[in-house]
Amino acid sequence: MAIDAPNPTAVDPVVGAERFLLGTALTEIDHTPGADDLEPGDFYLPRHGAIWRAIQAARDAGEPVDPVSVADRLDKAGDLARAGGLPYLTELSSAAMGPGTVGHHAGIVRKAARRRLREQLLARAARLLDHEDEWDEQAPQLLAQLANPGAGRGQPGDRDSWQPLDLGPYLRGEVVRPEPTIGVARRDGLRFIYPGKEHSVIGEMEAGKSWFALACVAAELDQGHHVVYVHFEEADPSDTVERLQALGVPDPAIAERFRFVAPARPVTEAQIARLVADSPSLVILDGVNEGMAMHGAAIREEDGVAAFRRLLIRPFINAGAAVLSADHVVKDRENRGRYALGSIHKGNALSGALILLENADPFGRNARGRSHIYVTKDRPGHLRRHGRGTKTSGKTFMGEMIVDDTRTHVSYLDLAILPPAEPKPSEADDDKTTELADAVHDVIAALPGKAVGSERALFAEMRKAGWKVDDYRIRDAVDDLIAHGRAEEYDGPRRAKGYRLTAVESSSIEESS
Repeated sequence: MAIDAPNPTAVDPVVGAERFLLGTALTEIDHTPGADDLEPGDFYLPRHGAIWRAIQAARDAGEPVDPVSVADRLDKAGDLARAGGLPYLTELSSAAMGPGTVGHHAGIVRKAARRRLREQLLARAARLLDHEDEWDEQAPQLLAQLANPGAGRGQPGDRDSWQPLDLGPYLRGEVVRPEPTIGVARRDGLRFIYPGKEHSVIGEMEAGKSWFALACVAAELDQGHHVVYVHFEEADPSDTVERLQALGVPDPAIAERFRFVAPARPVTEAQIARLVADSPSLVILDGVNEGMAMHGAAIREEDGVAAFRRLLIRPFINAGAAVLSADHVVKDRENRGRYALGSIHKGNALSGALILLENADPFGRNARGRSHIYVTKDRPGHLRRHGRGTKTSGKTFMGEMIVDDTRTHVSYLDLAILPPAEPKPSEADDDKTTELADAVHDVIAALPGKAVGSERALFAEMRKAGWKVDDYRIRDAVDDLIAHGRAEEYDGPRRAKGYRLTAVESSSIEESS
């Protein structure tokens, strides 16, 4: 080791151990003992995980392991810049401590990874204590994970994560998918955020992303919950606090239950642990691209998104919090698609909803701003049925967010989310609904028992029959059949909502045939 090499342990002992371990691996051509079981996800810094993955791949391929060879492999994978380039690999190699220390440093890295997991599990368990139903459902799995936090890593005695899961609870309907119960409510009571899931709100500049996020914050604070707001683009909390006050949040609630963070450097595991200690119900990440750049994660690369998610999002999710990221979209509307700026993996890996805001009237002081709200991804599936389909596939109109600061009707700033307006009926619309209702009727009549077990099955049967219409229009047609006594709802398999023709309607069909 060079005499003037910097001491990484002066920054963080875990990061220091990672540097020593990688440096030793980069100066050994043959196998590094004592670190066989380490995985890229065990490293605290994403770039260290990327380097370790490249080292493992080089060994598996029988290639040399040195800074130049590893840099070449990282470059081919598109990870070299994120990993710090050849200068950083050379710096790591100068920190080599020799093969006799590998086991010690690998142990530090391994122990820190398990400690992070235990902290996340404990924070999640603490949050579940206030939710008896969720505790009864999730406690056995949590306790098992706490008893063996390394499960799934392939170590002796660990549960093999490749072992097939027990699907019995799912088939018996014992596992219920969450409904959106977090954050701001639409005028009809609908909320947009699923507990314990990852979400993103995207839009152009001044589309209202921060207003939407802060409305969710205000709703959670009003319920007595803790909220963490990480702002990567603003170090001054003045605007955030002023908006919360304008939304009617009392100062004591802001002071006691709201945590505003304006980081200037990558997060550490100790800092994450402090932020989840209060068991927040909601975590806002404002300015995701800036945050990814701060942590050395490439926004246009899938690995960069995955590393950032593992480092900064998964710990909050594991603690039971819902995460809402505020992100930008591509400026070119025609090439924008449904996702945020950067890798499509940002949207693909979301476990909650992807919410798109499109501004109609600008927001501002003493002004009335307005944005349209769309859902372009809804993995749990409880939001889209409360919206209306659009001409763009996968884009569901959910209503409008209005921020009225004119104070003409009330003496305070008024933020409201309105559901889609009911379309004005017309004779043409009535004719189309009647035609579609007759088609739905005929499709159900042709099925065994003149019944269909679920909405999804009905949509599939309608497509088979050649009807290419939005799902909400089929629902309207079913409502028309029910309103005219031609069909009725019933409980289908696995708690699904099924539809069948009424007894009178079935009899008339049999008589006519």
